[in-house]
Amino acid sequence: MQTSLNQILAHRRLLKSLVMRDLAQRYQGTVLGAGWALLYPFLMLGMYVFVFQSVFSARWPSHPGSVTSSLPIPESLYFAFNLFAGLLVVSSFSEVIGRAPRIVSDQPQLVRRVVFPLPLLAMVLSISAWLQTLLQCLILVVVLLLSMLLGASLGGMDIDIGLLLAWLLVRVPLAIGLLSLLLPFLCALAWLLSAAGTYIKDLSQLSPALSAALMFLGPVFYPISSVPEAMQGFLYLNPASLVIECLRELLLLGLWPSWSALCGYGLLGMAAFGLGYWLFVRVQAGFADVV
Repeated sequence: MQTSLNQILAHRRLLKSLVMRDLAQRYQGTVLGAGWALLYPFLMLGMYVFVFQSVFSARWPSHPGSVTSSLPIPESLYFAFNLFAGLLVVSSFSEVIGRAPRIVSDQPQLVRRVVFPLPLLAMVLSISAWLQTLLQCLILVVVLLLSMLLGASLGGMDIDIGLLLAWLLVRVPLAIGLLSLLLPFLCALAWLLSAAGTYIKDLSQLSPALSAALMFLGPVFYPISSVPEAMQGFLYLNPASLVIECLRELLLLGLWPSWSALCGYGLLGMAAFGLGYWLFVRVQAGFADVV
């Protein structure tokens, strides 16, 4: 683990420049440019809200201590906010799952350059996806804040300034910090999928199914509490589940997450990070023979 961190730190400037290039190339040549980073989440959110809330009449169960009971968030938007919190976490994993299997095969010129540190390719993808998730979380915070102000204005209510400041200065930073726990898992997943995808070309065809499984077998469209208790532990095998639930607790439910569970999640993430890096380095010697 220490060796992998030292090697990554030795190439930190190269890693930073590659991440910036990836972000710049993501929307290069499009009319809206980086605006797609803001528009795409809202398009997906609008579609899912229409299908699940308008067509299937789905409702999100409220909590007595939720933010909506203390700060005037319009009840009609409560479902959308919970859904968006789930989607922004899953989107980072979906990005990695969709691109990682071909990330080595698509760079044959780098594979044949002995001096290039190939593990950085997966890290660039992971960090880029993670930064997109951070941006979406900031969008959620801004929209939540505007909704509180709008709800107070329309309802003729006075906002509890102390409660609002506590939400902005304590819960929002904690939510941003919570998302940092995703990065080790994203890197580990990218290393595993990129290594396997280089040898098994069919893996890229399974990416949509894997992304769908991650979304529907996790608390994206429903809270874990709505699942039978016997199956709740199974859903926590999804690496996105705990972060989604804790993000909702911090921003929407007015609850504190389980700190012990988050510590365990962080340790598991670091173990996955080290294992993913070790496996990638172990098999990368044969990449040049198959790309």
